[in-house]
Amino acid sequence: MTGMGLRYVGKCLTCAEHSVDTADPDDGQVWCLRHAGATGHTSYEMSAFQYFDAMMTAPRP
Repeated sequence: MTGMGLRYVGKCLTCAEHSVDTADPDDGQVWCLRHAGATGHTSYEMSAFQYFDAMMTAPRP
């Protein structure tokens, strides 16, 4: 997973449905707007996160 950029997820705070994670924040926002149009729900959260790899550089004592 090394080198992955930020990922975004739009989530409805009314019913907890959410978009797929995407590299484009606009995709998450469009999902929220479409969900709002289909359901009438009005509260959303946009989360950004990043995957990364971790490895030990020296053994622990």
